[in-house]
Amino acid sequence: IEEVLNSFGFIDLVQIPFNLFDNVNQRGRWLKKMKEKGIEVHTRSAFLQGLFFKKNIPENLSVLNPYIELIKDISKKHSLAISELALNYCLNQPLIDKVLIGVDNAAQLNENLKGVKKLDAKLMDEINEINVKNRKVLNPANW
Repeated sequence: IEEVLNSFGFIDLVQIPFNLFDNVNQRGRWLKKMKEKGIEVHTRSAFLQGLFFKKNIPENLSVLNPYIELIKDISKKHSLAISELALNYCLNQPLIDKVLIGVDNAAQLNENLKGVKKLDAKLMDEINEINVKNRKVLNPANW
């Protein structure tokens, strides 16, 4: 990201991971700096490669269990499916221009689109407070 910011205007669009865990707490200052430089920001990994939906978390990712439980609690508290929470969290970020998601079929895409809504500021703040300490586990390449 530092290289992008120092690119002297050669880069005008970036795609970065962003989700409930790799969130404003982790990426907020970079998002702000990129937007100040006029860089268009696209995000991916809204569902963290499907990790938010897994019944059993692999042993090497067990450090994320408390955070996943927190997401489940927030989801229940606000009567939102985890998929709605994850997608809408990204879509409601003013510093993000586009959100890319992966789907298995058209029905899944339509289901995601039906769940698009505005999230209230209190809920956004609740998610922004999540601070995964071991950032290495947020990168699927390390799984």
